[in-house]
Amino acid sequence: MSVMGEPLKHIIDFYLDPKTEWGRSRIRRVMEALALSPGERVLDLGCATGTFSFHSFRAGCRPVGLDRDAEVLRTGRGAAMEFAGVSTPRVCGDALRLPFRDGAFDVVINADFIEHTPDEIKAPIFREMFRVVRAGGRGIVYTPNLNRVRWELNGERVKKWTGRRNDPVPAWDKFVDPDHFGLTTPWLTLHRLREAGFRTRLRYFEFHVPLLSRIPGANRVLEPFLSAQFANRFLITLKK
Repeated sequence: MSVMGEPLKHIIDFYLDPKTEWGRSRIRRVMEALALSPGERVLDLGCATGTFSFHSFRAGCRPVGLDRDAEVLRTGRGAAMEFAGVSTPRVCGDALRLPFRDGAFDVVINADFIEHTPDEIKAPIFREMFRVVRAGGRGIVYTPNLNRVRWELNGERVKKWTGRRNDPVPAWDKFVDPDHFGLTTPWLTLHRLREAGFRTRLRYFEFHVPLLSRIPGANRVLEPFLSAQFANRFLITLKK
């Protein structure tokens, strides 16, 4: 491998060949949920640097990545070429008007994308996903959970009331990464996907209730009832 710049090294180390548990876990969760078969046509929606395009290609599929940021697409291609000597097709386009025919894909991946989109365009994006996946096709939505953020802020309010926090407690959208202005909840996402026509199934990850999760065995009892509120991330599998 040639000497590379820091941006390419970061993409390789965090997304293509992740050195962190965060990077490994997100890829593992998405790929296990999809159970891809060789030869399947895969759309990686909001692909950014192409994490799931790359791993779909490694699984023997025919991926296409789409993102509206041409620069991030170029950087992702460079990282894939640097790491593996191969890149996958990428299209600069709009998720609201996908430049693909009806039923063009077997699988559509929407991972770590919708938290970067305004609330009012999520339903139209899901309708476009439904349009371009074939009958019997499938997909996923994987994203952080707004409910968990709200509970974290409740904890900050308790700190404020008890004198352990001096600063005002912010609104949730001032508390999170600014790029995550479009965080949403599991149930609202399920509703929108079902309205688009998908059959759905919901999974949760990184469940933790402050204080209570420290009690041995507490998570086993609480998780079935409180995951929608206290899981850090959720994944919805889709069928058309």
